[in-house]
Amino acid sequence: MAARALKQLQYSVIRVYPVAASQTVTLGKTVAFGTGETDIQDAGAASDSEIGVALACTDGSTGVITAGKFIEVAMFGHQVLPMLVGTGGTTAGKKQIVVADGITDSPALGGGTVARECVGIALQAGVAGDIVGVLNGGPNSRVSA
Repeated sequence: MAARALKQLQYSVIRVYPVAASQTVTLGKTVAFGTGETDIQDAGAASDSEIGVALACTDGSTGVITAGKFIEVAMFGHQVLPMLVGTGGTTAGKKQIVVADGITDSPALGGGTVARECVGIALQAGVAGDIVGVLNGGPNSRVSA
């Protein structure tokens, strides 16, 4: 067992979010958006909507952090990019694919053989024509029906 976890946070995107009502966040675990794009909670074991890792509570609390406290989150990716929303719109916390007129939510993971090239995770919800912040995850594939 490591005496202390390795970390290198240089160039990381670190954002502060409150813990969602009636939820908890465990430091060191992956987190997902709670009820929208403004709060977070622990990501589930089979979650496909993680946005980052809970680093620290702003008040110095450790372990499991309760609702209303603020958490520093190291976001997956190195940039938040402004991107044009296309047909279908975007949902905060969902992986995004490219369509003819911008980006939109990727279909549900699994259950088929259609490859989907994801370009990042939406950090804001939007409708066609909006510009939203997308956490750049670099192109990566997933499979859907």
